[in-house]
Amino acid sequence: MAIVNSVLDFSGKLGFLTAYKRDGKVILRRGSGPSKKKIMESPDFVRVRNT
Repeated sequence: MAIVNSVLDFSGKLGFLTAYKRDGKVILRRGSGPSKKKIMESPDFVRVRNT
């Protein structure tokens, strides 16, 4: 996790990076977890899709 110390003030996703505010600071972290495509198509996520 990184803390952004610059003039840029944003939140959201940029490629594989996610930015959000916490305690007045912009936190930058690498995204993780399965993609939407993998959840929708993989047989490993059948139970997730059925909920």
